[in-house]
Amino acid sequence: MPEANKETLRTSYPTHDVFSLVDHATGTKWINIGVAFTNRDSSLNIVLDVLPMPGSRVNVRKKEPRYKNPPLKEQAVSCSEDSVFF
Repeated sequence: MPEANKETLRTSYPTHDVFSLVDHATGTKWINIGVAFTNRDSSLNIVLDVLPMPGSRVNVRKKEPRYKNPPLKEQAVSCSEDSVFF
């Protein structure tokens, strides 16, 4: 692997999840099998933790935000004069 690609993988963060779609009698099971990194030219480097099952489909999707409503950095707390903090 060229040095530029190693540097890109090391310093970037995953932008996509990679799934293997396996058909079962109860429906399609989505198994997370790796991640993908977006390059400067918008191409993807895919890193698989496991190989997909033979005959299954592979799907690459943008990562979902971890929180739909991100936690607030600071929250206002109302205190009375009698409040004691430990």
